[in-house]
Amino acid sequence: MKGGYGLLLATIAISMFLDGLDGTIVNVALPNIAESFGIGTGDTSWVVTVYFLMMSGLILVFGRICDMGAIKKVLIIGMGIFTLGSLFCGLSPSLALLLASRAFQGIGAAMIASSAVMLGVKYLPKEKLGLAMSLVVLGSSLGVAVGPTVGAILTEYTSWHWIFFINVPIGVAAILMAHRAVPADRGLEKGDLDLAGSALLFAAIVLGLFVVERIPSVGVNTTSLVALVGCVVLFAVFFRYERGRTSPVLNLKLFRNRNFDMATMAYVLVNLTVMGIVYLIPFLLRKVLGMTTLESGLVLSLQSVSMIACCLVVGRLSDRRGDRPFAILACLIMLVYTVMIYFVNADTTLLYLAVALLVGGCIWGIGGGPMGARMVDSLDDGDRGSGSSMISFVMYFSSALGTALFAGLFGLGSGEGSGSISDVPLDAFLDGFGLCMIVAIVLSVLAVVLSWALKVDRKGSE
Repeated sequence: MKGGYGLLLATIAISMFLDGLDGTIVNVALPNIAESFGIGTGDTSWVVTVYFLMMSGLILVFGRICDMGAIKKVLIIGMGIFTLGSLFCGLSPSLALLLASRAFQGIGAAMIASSAVMLGVKYLPKEKLGLAMSLVVLGSSLGVAVGPTVGAILTEYTSWHWIFFINVPIGVAAILMAHRAVPADRGLEKGDLDLAGSALLFAAIVLGLFVVERIPSVGVNTTSLVALVGCVVLFAVFFRYERGRTSPVLNLKLFRNRNFDMATMAYVLVNLTVMGIVYLIPFLLRKVLGMTTLESGLVLSLQSVSMIACCLVVGRLSDRRGDRPFAILACLIMLVYTVMIYFVNADTTLLYLAVALLVGGCIWGIGGGPMGARMVDSLDDGDRGSGSSMISFVMYFSSALGTALFAGLFGLGSGEGSGSISDVPLDAFLDGFGLCMIVAIVLSVLAVVLSWALKVDRKGSE
């Protein structure tokens, strides 16, 4: 391989950097976006959810295209769409146009994520899988690290529109680097793209996320009930349709593997919980602790410090010592983190908050690579390509689900409904946030149990 594994690993990390940057640079500005459009946390959550929705709904399709041999094309075209989508987001004068632009941006992000992870699985030896998965997390973590500070500075001194404009020059530079670094595709292998299955899955996920966000916050009404029925019907049709496909968009055979199921569920619980909290934290800092956008960004960047530090160490350690202990440790840390965040209130000291965020950063810093590697390592060699795409699907689907779920739970606990976040009383805000943290604690306990129960390890045995 030209340039050795180092160049390929660097390309993986840089590709994921774009994804990590967009996540945190947007989150820190969410309170400003909510105030700009006069909307509540439920409506604001769709700025995040629609992005992850597009990624989860399309990443398996692009993963299949990459598996057929078009990895470089998918990566570079995806970077172009992501960059153009970022420009459209920055130019959006209304919430509707912003959501449409975020959806377009999410298409590009899905292409980037599917191809970046596939590079590692396809071209790296098995013993370097943990390192590759950790670099996926590390690349995102570097973006996460600079995102809060850069986003806060841009929002504080210009406007929230510039958190999207900043992606444009970075995206152009990434396109040029990928064109130079990634080996040329050797032609597209013959294969069947399951477009009908992809459409069914995407539609079912859209309706499902709408139900998850709306029913807790505004209750059951005709719209949410129709969406719920539609979601159930579409998923039923999807699973029936996929069973008869030779090249399904979602390889249902993977779920016949009990170890894969357990590893996947643990991954979902951790990412769902973390992303739900990540969505709400900027509102907590602004509403409860009275921080400015810049102060919020600087404080949130602490979480990335411990994440990156852990990533630098855990990748190689997990390749030598196995993934299981690190997966269990990450879930235990998440339990500690959720308990600490539960007790945050208007009297919380900066020291306590800083320690809590540093603890939170260790969750994916320690568990991101090993938990993803456990999913793939549970599979036969012939299914590892499908398994790698499943990692990305699970990551972004659970991100969308966590954001929608916690936004809905917050609306239920605070009684906010669809009103403006600025109109929510402090006590009501804390009630909503407290309910979210109670659910987060329960999910953390379940993640610990699942990770502990799964005995299989690359360096161990049942």
